[in-house]
Amino acid sequence: MVPVSFEDENVVLAAPPSIRSEQCEVINACMTVQDDGLPVTVTCWKFSVEDLERITRTGRMWMVVAGHEMMPVYMTTENPFDTEVPNGRPTEAQSE
Repeated sequence: MVPVSFEDENVVLAAPPSIRSEQCEVINACMTVQDDGLPVTVTCWKFSVEDLERITRTGRMWMVVAGHEMMPVYMTTENPFDTEVPNGRPTEAQSE
């Protein structure tokens, strides 16, 4: 799985000073605020053929977060900028 560019990106995130650049790749993101006032950072990822085969076989995907704090996150296959997606899609970036 690799991070990919997307239409609504507005920032590039690099490794923090405490992590070596070879441990963390640069990713494009959209930092915005949802309709309900919640600040969010959105990234987009593309699955390889092998990833898709593994997901089909196991029905699982793993998420690893560096550090010992876990901010609220969710993963989705739906574009959160699509107006048809419910649950407070990010909209501030669209109006910029």
